Parts: sequence; C-alpha cells; structure tokens
Amino acid sequence: MKPIELHLYLPFSYWLARDPETGAPLRRPDERALALWLRGVSAELAGMKEDYADCELTAIRFHGGYLSLLDAENLGRLLIAVHRSFSVQKDCPVCGLMFPGALDMESIAAYRNHRVSPLLFTLPSLSFRECERLGYPVALQALDKTVYFLQNFAEDEWGLQLPIGIPGRDVETWRFLLGQIYHYHPKYLRFASIDSAQPEDPAFAETCSDLERHGYHRAAENLFSLSDMVPRLLLPPAAGTEYVGAGPGAVSRIDGFTVHNTADFEIWCRNCGDWRRLVVSAETV
Repeated sequence: MKPIELHLYLPFSYWLARDPETGAPLRRPDERALALWLRGVSAELAGMKEDYADCELTAIRFHGGYLSLLDAENLGRLLIAVHRSFSVQKDCPVCGLMFPGALDMESIAAYRNHRVSPLLFTLPSLSFRECERLGYPVALQALDKTVYFLQNFAEDEWGLQLPIGIPGRDVETWRFLLGQIYHYHPKYLRFASIDSAQPEDPAFAETCSDLERHGYHRAAENLFSLSDMVPRLLLPPAAGTEYVGAGPGAVSRIDGFTVHNTADFEIWCRNCGDWRRLVVSAETV
C-alpha cells in the first residue's frame, strides 16, 4: 500500500468562543462550530474512502489551531472516523499544538492513549505591552502545572513552540521568557514566525547560541533538540511525502498534484460530503 499522511485543518478562528460582552476570543471552543467541524470532517473523510483504498496512513498532523481545543472524547470520535475511512499503520503517531492551560491529568493521559506524540505545547503570542499588562507568569504557571502532570507520567517526549517576530517585544522580555523556559527542560524547542513577511526577530540570532550553551543542538532551521533523535512530526513533511488534507483551508499533495480546499467555513460545511466540490485550486507538483 502507498504510504501517505493525513493533515487535518482546524478552523481556529471559528472555534473560539467569544466573550458575550467584549467579543474577545476565549480559550475554549464554540460548541456549535466544533460540532459542525466534527460532523463535516467525518463526512469529508468518508468521501475519500474509495479514492484512497490503496493507501495507508503513516502519520496524522493537525494544522491551524490548538489540538487541545479538541477534547479527548471528541479526538477519539474523530480518530474512529479516520480508521473507518483509511487503512492506518500500526502505532501511527498524531501531532498537533496544545495550549498548556487547557490540559489536566486526565486529558494528558487520554492524548497519550491516542498516540499524540510528541506532546507539543505553545505559549501565547504576547507583545511586550501585553506582557506588561497580563504578565507571562500566567502562561508560565499553566506550563508549570502541565510539566508537573507530565512528570507524573514519566513523560519526557514533549516540546515547546515559541512565537518569534512579534512586533513590540524587546530583547529583555525575550531573555526573561527563555530563561524561565530552560527551567522546565523541554526536550524540543521549535520557533515559529507569526508573520512570514516580518524580518527575523533580532533576539532569535542571540537565542541560537544561547540554546547551544544549554545543551540544545540545531536539528532543523527553527528546531532545537536535547536529543540526537528528533520525531519526524516536529519537522515539515520530507520532500516527496504525499499527504491528503481535510477541513477548511486544507492542502493535499498527492499523485503529482497540490490541491487546495476552500477556506470558507460556511461553504466547506455545505459541501463537505463531496471533497471534489471543496477544491478551489489544483496545480501539478
């Protein structure tokens, strides 16, 4: 069977519940939008069953939002839908970003049972002004609690993704945050620019040499590791890797084509039973 990956796209902006008074996003899902996405992506996957009957999934990646907004019960339901539609390799890994404040001991145990590995966490993309107002201690307290849970499971296969290129954040704030993070000894540190058009964060070059002093080696352009072995799901798909995407805004690279789904959530919901009607562009690789 042909090995492929499955890339599931979470419509992050639609998922977040809003404060009824201020309209500000909350760090919990909008239950209606979540239910629509789960029903829609299950239908989209079911529609792929015949087309990919000769393929086997070797990895499942989540894109576009926090996997931790999908609780363990709903993740289980989604993975059942995946197994109904695809042949899945034994011990097929699952990977997606999680916000530590959304997790507890029970949810971490469930994610581990669903083969979410490595556990990859992230901190909010706060600017310097927001740091002064909200304080990174809030995010660090959430991380501290999560690391405590991980230690209870003797779990060390976890990493942290940090945003770079944030307008208004100065080097001193960055040094403070990084100094706090070293205390937790994440096995992997990955850095992601919040805006590809922004020039490189001036603090990042300094960070690279500082990481080496703390035992990290550069495993990829923006990925550092304490271990010589790096889980492949922390890296972009290798050249030549074929994958199919599901969800609004999904991208597939399969059979010599790169295919883009509509990113419009409402249009996607209306047409998710037939993945061909979701395609807005297709180009040869």
